Amino acid sequence: MFHTMPRPWVEAEDITNAVMFFASDDSRFVTGVAMPIDLGSCLK
Repeated sequence: MFHTMPRPWVEAEDITNAVMFFASDDSRFVTGVAMPIDLGSCLK
């Protein structure tokens, strides 16, 4: 396993949840953010 989190891969639902967050009012103060959804592999 090459990921920081104990999961083998990112599910489509994980990507959908991130997109839905950015499309919601909860992200109204978030600007110019790149959010990697990669199970922490960019931290290595």
